Amino acid sequence: MTPVKCTVIDNVPLLHRAGLVLPAELSAFPDCCGAGNGLGEWVVPERVYGLRISPSCFIHDDDWEEAPPTWDAFRAANSRFLDNLLAQVETQSRFWPVKFLRRHRVMDYYGAVTDAHRVFWRLKKRQMTAGLWVEYVLPKNV
Repeated sequence: MTPVKCTVIDNVPLLHRAGLVLPAELSAFPDCCGAGNGLGEWVVPERVYGLRISPSCFIHDDDWEEAPPTWDAFRAANSRFLDNLLAQVETQSRFWPVKFLRRHRVMDYYGAVTDAHRVFWRLKKRQMTAGLWVEYVLPKNV
């Protein structure tokens, strides 16, 4: 299992892979949420009721890229994504009604990435074809 580190940026505690270098400010993270254009972008846009969640998406993208091809790694990456989303909502939301709405919306995001397991396994298959993860065998039915 990859070691996890917590880095506080602009008062937001973010969990990430120990080897990942993060920008010094939340505003310096690139836009990277969603699955490009269309439905994927609509399901997970860059903002949740005005809150830019790109830091959480950046870390989640790295988690998926670096995760070994196991269900445990898939679940751990998604769990960190939810933890980071909620940390952003909790620390960056001033008014409780907005915080409440944002909490519910990030749960939808979490559900979307959990349902996107086929995307994760396609990535792992491509990586394995490229010679990565040779010590692993893909789980059945992926």
